[in-house]
Amino acid sequence: MANWFASAAVLAAASLVALPFAAAQIPRERTTTPVTLTDADRAEIQKLTSGYAEFIGTCKPEAYAGLFESPQGYFESLARGRVWGRDALIGVVRSEPSCAPDAKNLRARDTPPAVISATDRGVVGRVDLGANGHYEDRYVKTKDGWRFRSRNFVPKKAEDANGLIFRAYEWAGKDSTVEFHVPPGTTSATVTDMQEKPEGSALTVSGDVVKAPIHPYEILTVRVDYNKGQ
Repeated sequence: MANWFASAAVLAAASLVALPFAAAQIPRERTTTPVTLTDADRAEIQKLTSGYAEFIGTCKPEAYAGLFESPQGYFESLARGRVWGRDALIGVVRSEPSCAPDAKNLRARDTPPAVISATDRGVVGRVDLGANGHYEDRYVKTKDGWRFRSRNFVPKKAEDANGLIFRAYEWAGKDSTVEFHVPPGTTSATVTDMQEKPEGSALTVSGDVVKAPIHPYEILTVRVDYNKGQ
């Protein structure tokens, strides 16, 4: 069974990449001193976000870990929880299916520029990933330059706003099974087409896991509905 990476931004060059439900929103923290961003600051932050896409896509775990503030910078999603510390962040990349020993055609993932803002809680950013959701970022300027204080993957909601959409891509040319970790209180899961219209029978929800078959080179879309009160 293929594993997957919780922070995957787009359908990337991986044997199997699933785009999961997000973790809790980034906590709001007020700063005591207003931040003024120069053009040079903004350019460096954009380089930081580009480095994230590059180092995951080309399997450079040490370089990826170096993008986060040490020691408290973290990546967060429901599936992985809050991941911080150099060794744990290195493990994120090493666990990527696309970084298997026999991986080929490594390349930087295509992501758009961040929309950067200076706010009362520091410097924040948002990277829109289209049909897959978005990143919510917090940045901090360290002695070594700008780094992620946090990066949170937030998935796309269903068009009717009553569910979440998961997508996975199989590029290795093999039939496999993809495993999605879903929100607490999930009541149903269904395979849909790219327009999010149901097709096929309902999938079994077992605790916080939904499994679905995936075929060679298929982009699989699954909708999950859940009880928002839980």
